[in-house]
Amino acid sequence: MSPHLALALSIALGCAPSVPESGKTSTGLTDSAEADLPGTEDLTLPEDWAALPEASDPFPDHRPESVDCDEAGWHEEDGVLEVETNLCNYASLVQLSQADVLPGDGIELLVYHSALSSVDEPAEAHFAVLLDGTVLWEETIPIPSASEIYTPDLQATAAVVQGTPIVVHLHNHGGNAWKLGHLRRVRP
Repeated sequence: MSPHLALALSIALGCAPSVPESGKTSTGLTDSAEADLPGTEDLTLPEDWAALPEASDPFPDHRPESVDCDEAGWHEEDGVLEVETNLCNYASLVQLSQADVLPGDGIELLVYHSALSSVDEPAEAHFAVLLDGTVLWEETIPIPSASEIYTPDLQATAAVVQGTPIVVHLHNHGGNAWKLGHLRRVRP
């Protein structure tokens, strides 16, 4: 079984990644893990995304009647995740966090899109990033819209251990290109 399929199935079945209980601090991290974390670390990798099962969709009310999205519509390109909405009308993607996060850590997010247009104007797009089931950032963008770069100033409010699910959600009317440049933990 591929790692992506195993991840998607474990999330669909409500299984959390296992974390040893012994040696945890009040943050949920082990003493050695808390001491050894570097300042800036990627939380996601552009090539590690998998489709989230419909039953685990964090925005079921946004889901269209017919979802047409396979890996041709979302992929790693030039070191970033790209979602092409002409090939993927609704994306709900997941991967496990590559690093731990502590309350107060900064989170760097870079999301950008081409000019947004649709034959069904006016319309809208919705992009969201969830960390451990909580919306970290989301934006609803009217269509038509000019190309845009989003770099929100984010801060973690809770500890998250490496291996916690991160979800990217996108729906967009029309054929447009969206990119997740990075999602990083930043610690002074």
